[in-house]
Amino acid sequence: MNPQSMGYFSLIIIFLMFAGVMRGKVKHFNPVMIWLVPVLLLSMTAEEVLHIPAATPAAQISITLALIVGGCAGLGIGLLRGKSMHFDSDANGMIYRNSYASVIFFTVVLLFKWAVSAFFAGSPFAALLSIALLAVSCGSIVGRRIFITYKAVQLAK
Repeated sequence: MNPQSMGYFSLIIIFLMFAGVMRGKVKHFNPVMIWLVPVLLLSMTAEEVLHIPAATPAAQISITLALIVGGCAGLGIGLLRGKSMHFDSDANGMIYRNSYASVIFFTVVLLFKWAVSAFFAGSPFAALLSIALLAVSCGSIVGRRIFITYKAVQLAK
């Protein structure tokens, strides 16, 4: 994925996240809408990984390790952030309270990723760090959504 289309795609995801927060801090659980941003982010991460030329097995192992380490770190961050959220239920289903912290975290990680890509363009280290940062932000959002879905199922019982 070229940097310009990656930037546009990232801006769309950030806009969707801000639009979600702007609708209000208290939200009803909607399984389709809650998984929209993680699916877009997963597809963006997969697109970037598939366009990295990894000719050697060592490079492929490095990319895989960057994805695993970044994804696991992000998943842990997301689950911890999910535990800190407040959940209630009403007649229409589960309600959860959202904050700007996740949007700010995601935006900072993407800005740092863009800065690394701009300053160290063409460097193998920059490509690995870029993939790891995408995996952290992706894992964080997915981990949080997993926890929200878990709480919704738990409150439905």
